[in-house]
Amino acid sequence: MPKILSPKVSQRTPPRPAASYRSSQRSSSGWGHTGPVYLPGELATPNGPSIKRTEAAKRYKVKAADLDTIIPTLRQANPMGGAPIRAYNEVDVRALAERVRPGKPLPEPATPVCSSSGDHSPILAPKQGQKILRTTAMNTYQLSSQQMDEILPVSATPNVHGTITRYYNVCDVEVLAARVAERRNMRH
Repeated sequence: MPKILSPKVSQRTPPRPAASYRSSQRSSSGWGHTGPVYLPGELATPNGPSIKRTEAAKRYKVKAADLDTIIPTLRQANPMGGAPIRAYNEVDVRALAERVRPGKPLPEPATPVCSSSGDHSPILAPKQGQKILRTTAMNTYQLSSQQMDEILPVSATPNVHGTITRYYNVCDVEVLAARVAERRNMRH
């Protein structure tokens, strides 16, 4: 005769929240997390300038596993395919970098002053006055592509060439050009 299991034995235990089962694992930074500690679909309230995931990793020298420990302000499908677009509060990324890399110098926040006031999208800066095409801004203000990546565009749309056309606030470009000039003067 087959053995009948009691209902107590056959019941499954309810799944634990993401934070509790992930906290027992260790990440490369040693903070005890290898994946998101937030619930799927949970988003942080925007608090000042936001920063995209890849830019945050480069600027603040933190690993993807470390970024997974903070709640993003934006999570959306990438129109170009691949991994989803994620953005974080820059203050959260700075705090993470201070924990992961104690005593190391941190870069200045990327978003210039004129676009950091008021509500804005984590991916696009709010429109402030006149706008300028990325290549025109680079030529007019003698800025490199890497320097232009320090500020957020006001619009980014795919074009017929398979690339993205980006427009920026003129005031943001002027603030960036002043910062770049100041950095150049400090070196000399």
